[in-house]
Amino acid sequence: MIRANATWRLVAVAGAAGIVLAACGSDNGGSTTGTATEPAATGTPLYLVDGNLGNGPLGELAPGTLEGVKGTLPGAQIDDALKTRLNEVDPSLKKIGYSYSPESYDATIVTALAAQQANSDAGRDMAAEMQEVSANGTKCTTFAECNDLIKNGEDIDYDGVSGPIEFDSFGDPTSASIGIYQYDAQNTVPGYNADGEALSYIDDTVAPTEGTPPALTDTKNAGADGQLQIGGYLPLTGALASLGPPEVAAVELAISEINDEGGVLGKPIEWIPGDSSDSSNFEKGAQTIASHIAKGVDAIVGAASSSVSLNTLKQVTDAGILQISPANTSPDLTTAKDGGLYFRTAPADVLQGRILANLLLEDGHTNVAVLSLQDAYGEGLAKYTNIPFEEGGGTVVTEPDTVEKAIFYDPTAQSFSAEVTQVKALDPDAIVLIGFDESAKVVDELVKQGIGPNS
Repeated sequence: MIRANATWRLVAVAGAAGIVLAACGSDNGGSTTGTATEPAATGTPLYLVDGNLGNGPLGELAPGTLEGVKGTLPGAQIDDALKTRLNEVDPSLKKIGYSYSPESYDATIVTALAAQQANSDAGRDMAAEMQEVSANGTKCTTFAECNDLIKNGEDIDYDGVSGPIEFDSFGDPTSASIGIYQYDAQNTVPGYNADGEALSYIDDTVAPTEGTPPALTDTKNAGADGQLQIGGYLPLTGALASLGPPEVAAVELAISEINDEGGVLGKPIEWIPGDSSDSSNFEKGAQTIASHIAKGVDAIVGAASSSVSLNTLKQVTDAGILQISPANTSPDLTTAKDGGLYFRTAPADVLQGRILANLLLEDGHTNVAVLSLQDAYGEGLAKYTNIPFEEGGGTVVTEPDTVEKAIFYDPTAQSFSAEVTQVKALDPDAIVLIGFDESAKVVDELVKQGIGPNS
């Protein structure tokens, strides 16, 4: 069962020491502290986030456009062994990068372990074991190792390739790492999609969520039949399509490795791919979910977009299906009505926002403009970046009468000149751009108007 007293551990964790900057290349972060380096870019310094860091369209801008631009990305350092295994599944990742691949891999492994622990592929039964297999047991780091412990009747604590997961009673991870990266002269990102190292990895904890956790649903998914079926809900098209390949490759790698060990409940996992698309094409995502429900899937991995998951969450949970996202970061999903069936291996943007705010302050910025696509992800990350930035003494100069304090845009727009003109008039000393693939067009407009990086 989901532990009713799970929150006590979060309070203890949240009281631990503050942010630790991890030394690049170390196994465990090295527990070193430090200050981020000064931006190398000329012009107005630009900061990117997980939705647009390193994505394909940005990399296709004129060489040097992004040199020195920094960005944040939830996720621990990806080791070379995992990269090698992922590249065998999809060689294109060497160029595209590995966004949320550790989280996608772990989402699949922990779901399989929960099914093994529950001895059931019913969504509610797996959900009841998600905390149990991720905390307070014997440490294990692979499906094979953890599965052997389960067979021997031991309680396990799976620590995956994305780090310790340890779900809280709302289905969120209680801690995570955020990588800080900087573009080189080729518009690639050392440590991410280019050789070299990231600037740093920051380990931090997530404050406990206030309120009452959701009660576990009593609905049993109709497809529960003793064979675990996992449906994909990952971006194959749309503005997040650059995130799809590493996420899909990681899920397929995990399933292959699990099946090589005999599968789950004595049978191989069945993988049913599916496209989530993005928030401008909710219909596609809804069609994918309807198809998965009709096929009797037991668990769904995805979506990448928080808005897409929010749009179909009721469909999924009403069907009694477990859903686990490797990339949803909107705080709205923490307390969404999900019948205890929704989990994620990426942290809510309360954490990324706090680390991004600290980065801005450490780099000496005091007047920042935030330019963001308008959806649950953009609004949440803007809000939780602005609050700690202003608490630290900075000023967010965009939209001062709103808590989000951002200039919002429609990501499907053909032009972003009006929004960029607004930013230019504010004369900020740094710009935060929260977006997806359309960010390349926004950066191009920033450069045209003379306020972009290296303008």
